[in-house]
Amino acid sequence: MPKLMDANSIIKLIVAKTGRSEVDVRGLIEDKKEKFAGLLKDDGAAYMVARELGVDVDEEKKGILIGDLVKGMRNLTLTARVLHVYAPKKFEKGERKGRYCKVLLGDATGQIMLTLWNDDIEKLGKIECGSVVTVKNCNVGEFNGKLSLTLGFNGEVVLAEGIDESVLPKSKHISARLADLADGMQNVDVFARVLHVSEMREFERDGEKAVVVRFEVADGTARLQAVAWRNLAEKASKLYAGELVKIEGADVKKGLNGLELHLGSRARIIERPVAPFEIPGLEEITGKKFSRKKISELKAGLENIEVVGEISGILKGNLLYNFCPQCKKKASGSTCEDCGAQTRQRAVVSLQVDDGSGSISCSLFGKAAEVALQMSTIEIANKLKEVGAENLIAELKKRIIGRTIIVRGNTSQRMINPEEIEIIGSDALLLRHKEEIENLLKILSEMNP
Repeated sequence: MPKLMDANSIIKLIVAKTGRSEVDVRGLIEDKKEKFAGLLKDDGAAYMVARELGVDVDEEKKGILIGDLVKGMRNLTLTARVLHVYAPKKFEKGERKGRYCKVLLGDATGQIMLTLWNDDIEKLGKIECGSVVTVKNCNVGEFNGKLSLTLGFNGEVVLAEGIDESVLPKSKHISARLADLADGMQNVDVFARVLHVSEMREFERDGEKAVVVRFEVADGTARLQAVAWRNLAEKASKLYAGELVKIEGADVKKGLNGLELHLGSRARIIERPVAPFEIPGLEEITGKKFSRKKISELKAGLENIEVVGEISGILKGNLLYNFCPQCKKKASGSTCEDCGAQTRQRAVVSLQVDDGSGSISCSLFGKAAEVALQMSTIEIANKLKEVGAENLIAELKKRIIGRTIIVRGNTSQRMINPEEIEIIGSDALLLRHKEEIENLLKILSEMNP
């Protein structure tokens, strides 16, 4: 592990780089120590003076140790292991709104929390728990009586290179395949493929409203339900079938239908990670293959087809209907007339889709409707209360007409006009160009082995 340069070495470097006298530099160091009321040692004070004078001490070494940090230090570089990444949270204080994400770092001398604010969260990228990182241009502050780090101007978090990891603490996360999970396991990390994402649901606990999303994952060894709570629910709701994810910091609990992964405030979802082992594709796991067709090729009675086209219209409708989760069918009111269960509101929309060869009506329900409209059922319900269905559809037309969408499902005759056919959609995806290019390359490779 790299060590902090001693004060004498830093002084010589400052003199060489700036042309200042040694007496002048030592005076600046003593002033800095006095400012920190004796809490700062010669090495740390010399390091701070060097940075303030624009002397890049990091050219000579890779950073300061956590145990040498003192409140007020600025523009530091340190190297440590990522011990845990907490789920990003939203905050609202007065007129200020934003997000923050906490990252626990550790080296041979201690641990410290790095807080990333707003756009800085994206600088974490796909860095995983257990990775060794170098944090550049960070500042030392204090929160709840403990030292903490934030990124300064142009600060960044990057994977470290050439570091002796043997002296760094290990992450306490447990990496496992889905088939190896057991009830009660905590801080579990898994790689898996998303099979299905349910609609976001709202619930109330201790007088507070929150949201939850269920989604199914598989890795070739097992399939199970994952449950994302509160802050992670919004991210989970945007996952799509077939996407590869890494779930970090989940807890394993026994649900009604087997084991479940629960993603709370300590969990995290990383999209499109590099998995250490091969995970089967969606078609192999589900045994269902969708055949891509031109709209002009469609006829009634086709199953498991998909079309790619632009949204050219939204048909009139209520956008929501009552759905019984027990009977799995439409209900007329808040209580199911068949089983007596409480119904839920579910999104529904009929889109006109055009692929250049023709145009077709697509009826989408639940999550598929949410994806197409880019609104959750909760958001649709709230907006309907404000403006009504007609005005909301007018707003949606401005936002989504012209977007490219993939619709999967079966074809049938339209009830209102049997001479026309429609797609009853089971899934909808917004076109992702990178995935489309990869699919085309795969098809070409199969054609030309």
